[in-house]
Amino acid sequence: MKITFFSNFLTHHQIPFCNEMHNILKDSFKFVATEPIDVERLNMGYKDESHDYKYELNSYESVEIKNYCLKLCFESDVVIIGSAPEELRYCQMLWIGNFTHPPEHHYATASSTSSPSTNFLFSRTSSIN
Repeated sequence: MKITFFSNFLTHHQIPFCNEMHNILKDSFKFVATEPIDVERLNMGYKDESHDYKYELNSYESVEIKNYCLKLCFESDVVIIGSAPEELRYCQMLWIGNFTHPPEHHYATASSTSSPSTNFLFSRTSSIN
């Protein structure tokens, strides 16, 4: 199973989850950071984790990495999209469009309490546990 988690940048809130996913799935788990951590977060005490974990890809670093990350959006069995740029909404729309074709596609949404954006989890598996 291949799982990809897209979000703006990796934070200490996400690292325990990502570490466990990587422990279970090895190279079949990737975290995609879509932008560098902003100065405001660094001033709040956040650490720049952008090169600390084997599973992290920084899509903003090159066109090649960005294209690879977008490819992961369509090839993964499960896609988690947190705070991410508008272009990933296209990926969401395709997943939602495939929700009924075939019927084993599933998706769930959950409103983020820390952000006005919506987080998405998409799965090609028969159920989300």
